[in-house]
Amino acid sequence: MGREHWRRVRRWAGPALLIVIALAGAAHLWVRTGEYGLGLTNDSLHYLAAAESIAEGKGLKDATGGPFLLFPPLYPLVLAGVSRLGIEPVAAARLVNVAAFGLMTLLAGLWLLRRVRYGVIAGAGALTVMAASPLVNAASYLWTETLFVLLILLSLLQLEAFRQRPERRLPLAAAAVCAGLAVVTRYMGVAGIITGALLILAIPKLPARVRLAYAAAYGAAASVPLAVYMARNYAVSGSWIVSPNRDSAYTAGDALRDLASGALGYLQVADTAVGGWSGLFWAGVGLAALAATAGVLLYFRLTRAGATGRDTILPNIDLAPALPFAVFAAAYVAILLVAVTYRDTESIDGRLLMPLLTPLLLVGALMADRLLRIEARGGLAALKWAAATAALLLWAANLAYETRSGLADTATALESGYIGDTYNTAQWRDGETPAYLKAHPVAGTVYTNHAGRLWWFAGLEQRKISVRVQADDDCPAWLRRVMTKIERDDVVRQDYAYIIWFDRRGEYRNWCDIEPDRLPPGLERLAVFGDGAVYRVRLVPWSSPGGEGRERHSGWGIDADGQGIGGIGSRPAAASALG
Repeated sequence: MGREHWRRVRRWAGPALLIVIALAGAAHLWVRTGEYGLGLTNDSLHYLAAAESIAEGKGLKDATGGPFLLFPPLYPLVLAGVSRLGIEPVAAARLVNVAAFGLMTLLAGLWLLRRVRYGVIAGAGALTVMAASPLVNAASYLWTETLFVLLILLSLLQLEAFRQRPERRLPLAAAAVCAGLAVVTRYMGVAGIITGALLILAIPKLPARVRLAYAAAYGAAASVPLAVYMARNYAVSGSWIVSPNRDSAYTAGDALRDLASGALGYLQVADTAVGGWSGLFWAGVGLAALAATAGVLLYFRLTRAGATGRDTILPNIDLAPALPFAVFAAAYVAILLVAVTYRDTESIDGRLLMPLLTPLLLVGALMADRLLRIEARGGLAALKWAAATAALLLWAANLAYETRSGLADTATALESGYIGDTYNTAQWRDGETPAYLKAHPVAGTVYTNHAGRLWWFAGLEQRKISVRVQADDDCPAWLRRVMTKIERDDVVRQDYAYIIWFDRRGEYRNWCDIEPDRLPPGLERLAVFGDGAVYRVRLVPWSSPGGEGRERHSGWGIDADGQGIGGIGSRPAAASALG
């Protein structure tokens, strides 16, 4: 075997290894979601309802039967398309998430392989993406995040290709298509469109007028999918985009605090929620700070010394390939900070920050490669190896922790289906409480801690029920609040109101099984299961006489005395019996 043979082997060994890593990540996710299915949340049910509606030929409709308006449309459209192959929407979502996760891992590794000198860095980068718990966890739910990250990554890679060779317009068109699809996957994809425009305007090889024309064309093309969706929304509802539109109590200070907390959370090398591990967490923070500080000092010392410095040989440490990812991260954070302080948002959590993880991992890997290329002597060599050693230790500890915790989470998911404080597909498709509600449908006013379960899993039609949501996982306390709310609400004329509680803990411990002697008057227990409970409240008419300047009121309230008749005076009261 000659030298040429081994050269060809080395040329194909890197891509082959990256394909193996990507397939391993996809297989892990497939196994993890095999027994109990993907995790499901409120958002998931909207996507599923829309996908099922499209697959049945009814158009883009939500769980209520009305137009699908609140969420971007691409994910349910993709699920409906896969469903045409004879696959139900939930199984289609699992297939889409697994494929998108594997492709995302592969693309990240291949991009690094083409731009780093040391192939081990490309392999390490792909392994880090594959094992990153925020990415794996998001792909384990019926959410849009994994598809969104894949589309953003494709768009950024094409933008980089166009910046390198602006005479080729195909990468620009591909970047616009991917960015446009990303924004109708998650509205935060607007950051991708802004990123592309900024990167095009900053291309030094093109005249200013040409740059401006390309940026305008890119922005216009990438905005077409969102514009079409907004026009459709206006045609069916009179509104461009329907979204929570109140002033948020969440301030810019709250957003910055949560943003910093989330960023530090990605540096974890152990679970800080477990006693005794917090020291390792702060060790990770210290390693990151050391790596960053030493790297910055080294960069400025090298810049000042110049390529002919006596103690340094400074090769090309071009960081331009990382520019698209860095610009996207900055644009995403800026839009996120603005959006959460003007919309109905409670916090910036890991789910909102997750799309930043892959771009920033690629930036970090590229910087590590450039650092290792520097040949330094004396004090500069000490700075170089201090930064490199700290970064290596942080990466190794984080990868070990992520791998260990990910495998533990997978074992738990396979054993009990519990993948977080949420539901899984099997639990709520085959659960006892949804089965009871399908066999005994309710009508009228329903109080529940999860309306989506009523519409999707229990098969109840919203047109036949008036849902009033009271979110809580503590059933006795929740029942007290619901009873008080019923006393204060203007309930429609009917004999009964229903109280339906769903267990979000997945522990099947009959959390809502209240002893009969503790039930307040007027409250009847119909069914209690390990995954929920159904109660019924008997209602009677009531009225207040008015007079002396007081307005006369009437309505329906709780039959607290059990006599089935209303009274003149105040409303019946019953909530105190649970107190």
